[in-house]
Amino acid sequence: MESAVVVGLQWGDEGKGKIVDYLSPNYDIIARFQGGNNAGHTIMFNGQTYKLSLVPSGIFCGKIAYIGPGVVLDPSVLLSEMEYLKDMGFDTKKYLKIAKNTHVILELHKKLDARNEECITNTKKIGTTKRGIGFAYQDKVARRGIRICDIPNTELLTQAVENLYNHNECFINFTQEDIVTTIDSLKIFYGKVKDLLVHPVEFMNANIGKSVLFEGAQGILLDITFGTYPYVTSSNTVSGQCYAGSGFGKIQNKKVFGIVKAYSTRVGEGPFPTEDFDILGQSLQAQGKEIGTITQRKRRCGPLDLVALKYACDVSGATDLILTKIDVLDDLSEIPLCVEYESFGKVFPLSIQDQAQIKPKYITMKGWNAKTSDVKDYQSLPSNTKKYIEYIENYTGVNVTLVSNGPDRNSIILKK
Repeated sequence: MESAVVVGLQWGDEGKGKIVDYLSPNYDIIARFQGGNNAGHTIMFNGQTYKLSLVPSGIFCGKIAYIGPGVVLDPSVLLSEMEYLKDMGFDTKKYLKIAKNTHVILELHKKLDARNEECITNTKKIGTTKRGIGFAYQDKVARRGIRICDIPNTELLTQAVENLYNHNECFINFTQEDIVTTIDSLKIFYGKVKDLLVHPVEFMNANIGKSVLFEGAQGILLDITFGTYPYVTSSNTVSGQCYAGSGFGKIQNKKVFGIVKAYSTRVGEGPFPTEDFDILGQSLQAQGKEIGTITQRKRRCGPLDLVALKYACDVSGATDLILTKIDVLDDLSEIPLCVEYESFGKVFPLSIQDQAQIKPKYITMKGWNAKTSDVKDYQSLPSNTKKYIEYIENYTGVNVTLVSNGPDRNSIILKK
């Protein structure tokens, strides 16, 4: 099996966890390459619901789950997840690997994140999860971050932690005890994960010839460079980031699986051209159970935005589309689709001002008013469902290969 990348093509929450779980049996290594514990992945099987935010969901299939150095890692969250998985019967000590040069998120980063959001005026709030992710990336880029591989050297670690606190003394109050607590907690963390740590390049070289499924977090429209800036995440979510975020430069990919919901959602602040504040939006929110896995925030909902989707396909180099939550549309007699923007046509604008002024133009497709969740093969889907899918394919120029029609891991239809 050739290696591949899984990315979200919207503002995150597209169902990547389920899809990675579904694809994982075909790959040897599942590699997470960016983001932090703001990524909520929900997988349902055997009557159980499992939720992860850091460990790649391939762990459920007994595959090597690798956290690459492009991730920023919260030690307390990782240890909690490892304990959670152990209680559920999954062996993290056998399957979990972590790049030594991964940067860590400190309690200081979380405090700064919350403080920053509180100080911003309402019109400029980003809608951050306040998990310190952006501030950890900020320190990484500013060359004052702390990597796991640097924790054992007590002298260097102490200097690094003191430097971080002193750098932020204008923004947050702290004591010497806070510094000591941070150092001690990092030492304890290192002791619990040291046997899981790998040199990313040596790990890659030891696994040459094996297939890798690169697992992205968030979505293309939240990419720090190509997303709806500044209402974005703090890392690159595009497929090309898989190399820098993993260290697997020799692993070549032939497939980019782009995950897209059958409609649009967004959590947090920022432009959302097709957001519906009326009955449709409320129906999608209720039927789709659109509540964040990690944040428990209700997601904003609206019709599928094909202009944004085509843009995301192009930026990510998507070779295959995987359409999720098609069953959420089952009861709609008419389904609007955004196919153009007033003033911008089929071009996704980049400036803050232009994005705020987007007015979508819609076409309306006939719904199918039939239950799709029990359908097992593509040809048995209602004809209007297939027309909806084919319109998406024709607009984006990318074929749909899988259709998810329910929350369970087995609720997936292969489109041949």
